[in-house]
Amino acid sequence: MQVFEMYKYPILGGIFGFILALLLLTLGIFKTLLLTVLVIIGAGAGWYLRESGLLESFLNNHRK
Repeated sequence: MQVFEMYKYPILGGIFGFILALLLLTLGIFKTLLLTVLVIIGAGAGWYLRESGLLESFLNNHRK
């Protein structure tokens, strides 16, 4: 476990690069770019909902 903690970012970068290479080879560049943009938009929307508390307030109002 100490080895992973020591090399955490290079390992995660390698995994990310491998997944990106697989997507480029199987889907092509434009579909991979579209997928990347949609993932970034989804992550941003999820972060915004968590930080603003919008989703929690919506769910609390509709659970009553």
